[in-house]
Amino acid sequence: VFANISGVDTSNKNVNSGFSDVPKGKWYTAAVTWAAKNGIVNGVGGGRFDPNAKVTREQMCVMIVNYIENYQKRTLSVTTNASTFADDAKIAGWAKTAVYKCAKAGLVSGVGDGKFDPKASATRAQGATIFTNLFKEYILDEKVNNKSIVVLVDDLDDFMNYYKDGIARWKFTNNKVL
Repeated sequence: VFANISGVDTSNKNVNSGFSDVPKGKWYTAAVTWAAKNGIVNGVGGGRFDPNAKVTREQMCVMIVNYIENYQKRTLSVTTNASTFADDAKIAGWAKTAVYKCAKAGLVSGVGDGKFDPKASATRAQGATIFTNLFKEYILDEKVNNKSIVVLVDDLDDFMNYYKDGIARWKFTNNKVL
């Protein structure tokens, strides 16, 4: 996702990802390689990426923070007072700062009862909500050719033509990203 919204050319699948379980020639190889080179992903240890694993909520937060800070060279804005999650002790040490940065930026919230549920897989609905918030706050507000991109899209074709380098490969149906 991050490679696509950044307009990265991922057509060359014959690159060495640096991960033993991300071989050349796979549809995701170029994107994983780009994300690793830009400090967005680090793998799961032991030189592995685990491309078929589900993404946990805490992993998603780490990737978001790494994308914003390492690739965009920006800082997440604090928009809300996020209190400590009731299951704070279950958040991995390597993910804790990112989880709270995302929570304070309003990109993620708990799952009820004050809990974050860091080890749970991010559902499609949660992922869609997080990426919608991320897109509105940190992608669409970028300047392109010194023009601000309008967040509200009245004409999808005009929008796609204007910002084609970043998201033209996304699939849209009824003005919604699939």
